[in-house]
Amino acid sequence: MKNSDRFLDLDPAVAAVLGNGDKKRKEAALPKAERKSLQRERSKAAARRGKRALYDLPEDLIRQIQRVAEDNETSASQVAKLALTLFIEQVMFERIEVSDYRVIAKDNPRYVYMLDPKKQKIR
Repeated sequence: MKNSDRFLDLDPAVAAVLGNGDKKRKEAALPKAERKSLQRERSKAAARRGKRALYDLPEDLIRQIQRVAEDNETSASQVAKLALTLFIEQVMFERIEVSDYRVIAKDNPRYVYMLDPKKQKIR
């Protein structure tokens, strides 16, 4: 289909396939060591799929996690994993009731509630 500039408008799926072809040609032109490195990185990324998550956290909390990690000679990821695991255990054993921390989310059209850790203390 033609647009007003007399150029063809490509379907997004077709454009993606054509783009992948360009990408493969460029990769084929790379030196063997670089292609091998690229394949290794892709394998690592594929192995991580489903094992990573991104959460918006306050800067102060991130600094505290990093501090605990440094003090214990481990990674921030390990500290966060421990903290989340312990929290989920507390929720599962009903020592923490998540609904006790709910507050109305005023500026979030997607969710009704936000969680405020300062609202209620652990039972």
